[in-house]
Amino acid sequence: MVGKVTHKWAFKPGMRAGAYSWKSSAKAIDRLKSASSEIRAVARTDPTAAAEGVIALAPRIWPAFEHIDTSSGALGNAVRRTLDDLLPILIEAPADEKTRAKWLQQLREAIEDDGVDYLAPIADRFGQIAAFPELMNLHADRDLDMIQAAWSDHARFSHVTTATLTLSCLLEAGRYDELMALLALKKTSLWFDMKFGANALLRQGREDEALAYAESLLKDDRRQWGYQDIAQFCENILVRQGREEEAYRRFGLPTASGNTYLAMWRDLVKRYP
Repeated sequence: MVGKVTHKWAFKPGMRAGAYSWKSSAKAIDRLKSASSEIRAVARTDPTAAAEGVIALAPRIWPAFEHIDTSSGALGNAVRRTLDDLLPILIEAPADEKTRAKWLQQLREAIEDDGVDYLAPIADRFGQIAAFPELMNLHADRDLDMIQAAWSDHARFSHVTTATLTLSCLLEAGRYDELMALLALKKTSLWFDMKFGANALLRQGREDEALAYAESLLKDDRRQWGYQDIAQFCENILVRQGREEEAYRRFGLPTASGNTYLAMWRDLVKRYP
């Protein structure tokens, strides 16, 4: 650990519980931008203090934004963008194991209390945040039995708030067989869980199996949640294997994005120059 962090965060007063009303989405988004800017500015000179800033911000998001109308999706997208920008600071911070253990406990409690999954990006990368194998295994094991019991009960829908962070820790700890066995218990196959299995196969060099595993989720009659992400995962494997024409035909062209044909063409040209 690089000394004791004593930075006084200006964003804290504006991120207090119940600070925002039903129609305060735009104001909340501005507050997030300010908090992100403040943390990133500190990161340039004191990365550990900046990481503490991320830890201070995350548990405040749900209590502060709880009463805001999120039906437009704008606030949820802003939270995700903010966390995606800040997570590298937290992951790369030069913190010792004791400090990370404290951070992980705070984040775990925040995830458990999160009412609308604002902190999903943190749960997705929890194993990376843990950094130390002992911490990865500790958090992988804490709720493993409960998740196994919940997912084995196909008569009822059983949601476990810490399931994603558990999958992330299993992946980063290299416990691939346990991860695949756990996912095999699930009644439904959705990308936000199955992506950990696909990446486990990829990390073992089993690219064709990873491709088949991910692509199987696209064969449902209905458009799968996370379709774009699944297609991109499959596309990247084929491109890496030198199968660019196949990647373009099977996944690139069907997922061209843009509001006009010209924008879609530019997206394709950027990916396939």
